[in-house]
Amino acid sequence: MTAPIQPSKPPHPLRQWRDAHGVSQGHLAQRAGMSQALISLVEHYRSQVLGDRLQALMRITHLPAEAFLWPERFLTTHPGFARSLPAAKPAKVGRPRKRPEPKGPSHG
Repeated sequence: MTAPIQPSKPPHPLRQWRDAHGVSQGHLAQRAGMSQALISLVEHYRSQVLGDRLQALMRITHLPAEAFLWPERFLTTHPGFARSLPAAKPAKVGRPRKRPEPKGPSHG
């Protein structure tokens, strides 16, 4: 006997925030002081964050606690949530350019 097929859940609000801001799980985890694995578990609806971890993610993302504690309810009550997020900015790649030397009066 096979298990019944579960309807797929919408992308977690945290995942939608990361996608909109071009932030990787690893970078977010580092900024929040937690593991990338925990970010993945949260985004797959397999774990919740509480206490200091919840506060850290709320501070970084500006998402309300409801988005983490009751994500499906949050998405239902905020149907335009994803559309209100800014578009992701392309990541900067490579070394920064050298600034040109200021050209002033030459002494010689």
